[in-house]
Amino acid sequence: MSKTFDAVDDFIRPAVSGFGTGGNEYTIGAWANWPGSTAMNICIAWNGGAGDSTWLLQFTSAGKLLVVYRNAAGSNSILTCNTTLSSKTWYFVCGTYQGANPALTSGYINGVNDGSLSQSIENLQTLSTMQIGLGSPSNPSDQGYLAGTVAHIALWNRVLTQFEMQQFMLFPG
Repeated sequence: MSKTFDAVDDFIRPAVSGFGTGGNEYTIGAWANWPGSTAMNICIAWNGGAGDSTWLLQFTSAGKLLVVYRNAAGSNSILTCNTTLSSKTWYFVCGTYQGANPALTSGYINGVNDGSLSQSIENLQTLSTMQIGLGSPSNPSDQGYLAGTVAHIALWNRVLTQFEMQQFMLFPG
């Protein structure tokens, strides 16, 4: 099932209890259809609350996928993927976070690694709030609303292999 967002006031806040217990590895993925020309559309935002870590998948007005991690201390890790996405086209987008020293953030488009960023940054905290279609969970006015459509959103408590991402992309059931 897919959900279309109007860029005005649509968002979903599903229950994610028990997910993200402060571990060091995560994958977040979804099918997304970006309509084009709208800046900083939020696809998926996920956070532990005010002052905790935030992890986002975003689209820029130029059609780039961003994988953004903001830790509790306010440090940002922003990966801009390489591919320029076409508007009104479905893509399977994924972001991975592998905490270590340094942490590795990667972005995937249609199951192919499209960029990675290694940075010394503290690990993600417990991630207990998820929002789809809206910016920062602790500050909804922070990033704005999504214009576009998303489907088959998934979260994992580990970094998926490229093969696993491609399998989910083909068979999301």
